[in-house]
Amino acid sequence: MSTILTAGGTPFNFFAPWAASIDLDTIAHALSNLCRFTGHTRAFYSVAQHSVLVSEIVPPEFAMQGLLHDAHEAYVGDMAQPLKAILPGYRALEDTVAEAVRAAFDLPLELDAVVKHADLVALATERRDLMPPSSMHWQILDGVQPRSERITPVSPADAYRAFLDRYAELLAAAVTSPAATLWGISIDGSFEVVAFPDQATAERGAASFNSDPLLQQRAAERAGRRIASRRSLTAQARPWSGDSASHASDLARGAWKSYLPKERRA
Repeated sequence: MSTILTAGGTPFNFFAPWAASIDLDTIAHALSNLCRFTGHTRAFYSVAQHSVLVSEIVPPEFAMQGLLHDAHEAYVGDMAQPLKAILPGYRALEDTVAEAVRAAFDLPLELDAVVKHADLVALATERRDLMPPSSMHWQILDGVQPRSERITPVSPADAYRAFLDRYAELLAAAVTSPAATLWGISIDGSFEVVAFPDQATAERGAASFNSDPLLQQRAAERAGRRIASRRSLTAQARPWSGDSASHASDLARGAWKSYLPKERRA
């Protein structure tokens, strides 16, 4: 069996991780409940809090990469590096999932060097502040200096909120397209689910939505509605009516790709 059930209620297939099964809230929930260092810290310290830290270390233009650099661990877990080194099969699978998650958020498939370095700075800081004293040599940290600021671990609930708040902050800064230039999918004429870059793409997205019960179910759940037992939701493309950067944020992160037929997602 290669499929797990996620916290958002959506199945995730490790060998076919397509965009519609990747959800930001699910990622935030999982990472906020996942402890760094496989739990061997003096106090609980989540991958979500680590991710926010990395996003603050990097220059602003790399902050979204920093925040989501470990987002794939919401699905594959946070395995210790020495164990990864002796499990090449796991590493290959992790790479596959990481690329799928980054593609879903329109991020480079390969992390920038500045993000990788910030991850090491965070690691050095975490070792100093969160791990038990030890003379063990961590070769990966040779030449890496920790931050001067000390880390105070927060609860999973606080880490979850901090992760989503940081994401919203970065999206608001990234969105530059006026809402009036966008197209959207209108569901049953009453609510919209995502912004598209143009009319033709929105029409393809609506057609795909109308033939995909999973997309319909996810849209209904996000809107707090239940799909009638004998009726599916119906989508239509129309000019986007949102008037704020938060509404246009779907375009910035490429969420619309989740609503296209698979051959159109590349």
